[in-house]
Amino acid sequence: MKKVIISIFAWLLIAGFFVDFVFAGGVDNKQNYSANYAGTVSRNAAVEGADIAAYNPAGIMELKNGMHLELDTQFLHLDYDHNIYGQNYEATSNPVAPALFSIYKQDKWAAYGSFTIVGGGGTVEYDEGNVVTKTIGNVSTAGAFYPVLLPGGVLSDEFAGVESYDYGFTAGLSYKINDIFSVSGAARYVTTDKEVDIHGTYTQGGTDTYILGKYDQEADGLGGVFGLNIKPNDTVNIGLGISF
Repeated sequence: MKKVIISIFAWLLIAGFFVDFVFAGGVDNKQNYSANYAGTVSRNAAVEGADIAAYNPAGIMELKNGMHLELDTQFLHLDYDHNIYGQNYEATSNPVAPALFSIYKQDKWAAYGSFTIVGGGGTVEYDEGNVVTKTIGNVSTAGAFYPVLLPGGVLSDEFAGVESYDYGFTAGLSYKINDIFSVSGAARYVTTDKEVDIHGTYTQGGTDTYILGKYDQEADGLGGVFGLNIKPNDTVNIGLGISF
């Protein structure tokens, strides 16, 4: 019974600020769908490469007729290390962003699809704890969980980890109105899978109590993606899009 109560308290702490800490800075709204984006940092008006199925699908009409395929895998380096109360907490992170793009174009029509990581994208682990486990230890020592945990103890064997992926599946059509204007419309399905694991051992008066904060989150949703490509001449191209 003690473990269950402590797990609930720890979960409340995690739910309050752990997710915001790990995923701050808009990382849950990714734009680096393809490897080409990493080289240019903008693909919104691109008219070459199969990855425009994700960035400028209306611009597909500038491609040659036929099938266009692209498979990407990005291995990213992100620094989640931080310092709190003068102590460094180092993270092991493995961000991976695979993607698949497919286009079939024939004259004025094209069908396209894509699989991308639209949010999250990997695993982050703190083998010696982080700011969250430090806070749990501090409030436990101060007596915040009394009488479940007696004050004055120490939290050790700390661990904090999270794995998060938002998978995006998009399928749609593009149409060339004339030599200047092209349009596109697609449906996008997003499914999210997130796992958080925080634990440690609280020692007080010779008694060790295992504290566990662990939960899984799953969600899904359906939205739309619409685009407009404007090519007034051979040197200027404008790509516009909206998604929801």
